[in-house]
Amino acid sequence: MGTAATADVGAPLAGARMRAVAGRVIAWKVRAGVPFLTIAGGALASGASEPTSWGWIAFALFAVAGVAAFAAPVQVGWPDRFLLLGLAALLALSAASNAWTDDLSRTWVETERFGVDLAVVLAIMLLATRASLAVVLGGVWAASAAISLYALLHRLYPVRFGISDVGLATGYRLADPFPYWNMLAALAAIGIVLGLGIGARATHLLARAASAASLVPLSLTLYFTFSRGAVGALAVALLALLVLDARRVHLTLVALILAAPTTAALVVASRMRGMTSPTATLNAAAHDGRLLAVIAGVLSLLTAFLVLVVVAIERRRSASRRARTILGVVLAVSVLGALASAGVARGGPAAAWRSAVASFNGAPVTARTDLNDRMFNLSSNGRSDLWTVARAMARSAPVKGRGAGTFESYWTSHRPIALDTPWAHDAYLQLLAELGPGALAALALAILGVLVAAVRGRRTPLVAAAFSGFLLVLVHAIVDTDLQSPPVMIAALTCAACVVAGARAPRDADDPGPARIPTRVLLLVVAVAGASTSAYVLRGDLAVDSASANVVAGRPCAALADATAATVRAPWLAATWREVAAVDEVLGDTDGAVAAYRQAIRRSPTDLRLRLDLVGVTRGADRAAASAALIELDPMDGINLVAAAPIPGNVRRTVCR
Repeated sequence: MGTAATADVGAPLAGARMRAVAGRVIAWKVRAGVPFLTIAGGALASGASEPTSWGWIAFALFAVAGVAAFAAPVQVGWPDRFLLLGLAALLALSAASNAWTDDLSRTWVETERFGVDLAVVLAIMLLATRASLAVVLGGVWAASAAISLYALLHRLYPVRFGISDVGLATGYRLADPFPYWNMLAALAAIGIVLGLGIGARATHLLARAASAASLVPLSLTLYFTFSRGAVGALAVALLALLVLDARRVHLTLVALILAAPTTAALVVASRMRGMTSPTATLNAAAHDGRLLAVIAGVLSLLTAFLVLVVVAIERRRSASRRARTILGVVLAVSVLGALASAGVARGGPAAAWRSAVASFNGAPVTARTDLNDRMFNLSSNGRSDLWTVARAMARSAPVKGRGAGTFESYWTSHRPIALDTPWAHDAYLQLLAELGPGALAALALAILGVLVAAVRGRRTPLVAAAFSGFLLVLVHAIVDTDLQSPPVMIAALTCAACVVAGARAPRDADDPGPARIPTRVLLLVVAVAGASTSAYVLRGDLAVDSASANVVAGRPCAALADATAATVRAPWLAATWREVAAVDEVLGDTDGAVAAYRQAIRRSPTDLRLRLDLVGVTRGADRAAASAALIELDPMDGINLVAAAPIPGNVRRTVCR
């Protein structure tokens, strides 16, 4: 009788335990899966370079945030508020700039991109807790490692990936799946920082071994981008990691141990001509790639083994405080000695500075035969000209800027060199020029929240690594385009949200406590509004993409239906009317194409491509007027573009039923 009663009581308890375990497993998968899927999925979608990708990502993240705000425990501190308010203010400023911009379509598209930033912070802020930092950051690390490995395999096995000319597309700098190598470099660098942090601080042995093993392929991927800015930002981030971490001496020792196999892999790779020369033959690249793959695999296993050795030593002994102090002093003296030696080798600090400035303002790096040459050259590669024009743009509208996304048109009209780019390669200067000092103030508010949280939570494991990953992007954005890359920004802002989560009260690990009803309702309203807006905008973007795909596939009537739908769903986008014009051209309706191109130009009057397309479908006085407008927008190259524009011919008219 007693046994039966015990069984009756134990069965519900066992079921409750199983449900609790299942709930925790699901929560872990969601917390790791959200950053992993958004970063990896965005990267594989050509680096999330199109508005459709931003729409899907923003909708998914706002939806996750809505569910979390409704069902999950919520704890929001002042650092969380600063971070959210700063990014919300940036989004609001970008949306408001539609009122004064000279290019409505570009400003609208740039506003969509800012929406992704707010969505990721809101979602991760509601998902991450002190107890789950390793899980969330593990998702970021896993995405960085997976994308880096995908890119690296293209370099190691070019034949299997259908590459016929190793230096044709990007000058043999690793970029795929991103459109720009420095974006891949930034993501790989974040992976290195988190890999080191997880390898040194995670509690699970398998996580430590896997993250340590990933350092070799991540470092090789970063190296093969030949991105000097990302390497410099990584150095700053690693230094910050060592300074901020509460057990910095232990972390330094682990870093030095794990650096040995990674350094060996980089040295071997740098001496392989098939891996570093744009003029290498396909056979040489394939041969060196296979050899490097074997070496990298062995060194990765060695790195994992070394971290297991470190764990075994940690469990058996712990260094005394005196020993840690002595070791810290020795390491500091060694670093200072190395820096002093480097300065002496350059003729002293003043001479080194003059040499650096001269190199920065010097001719662009060519590196025609060996890309290793560019790694030690400080040439700005045209950035100084970009920054000069961006400063002039900021002075032309010092209060509110000229509108989000308008730097490209201003650069094209004022550029001193023949360089086509939509980015100033200084995110802060571009923000100032496009949105004014208010944008920098909003960004500073967000960064302030993360800084306060980093100081408060520095003793929480992995907070230092998360902050260093965020700092890496802040530093890299001084010389590059990180703010324009959604996968990189998702990784960085996930790190930022984890920093503020790590600074919350310790009770968050086991009992987050109920959020106040107004806070929960406000977060839920923001999430629902964001998801609804993203879904509405996404419908228009999908119609535009579908019309474009049908034009390419030779289905003009289906393209016409999609383009017509796009004029209803997203009439404010120049891309909508450009697709209408493209369909009219295919159908032989020249007058309709001209009218559609003019509609597109009204929405994006500074778009050179639209102006050139209009030149290509007009004759006589209309063509002369369109040509003059194009030349005015691009004084440097406009005449050549007009000369190369096609002359419209007679196309048989097709009628869709």
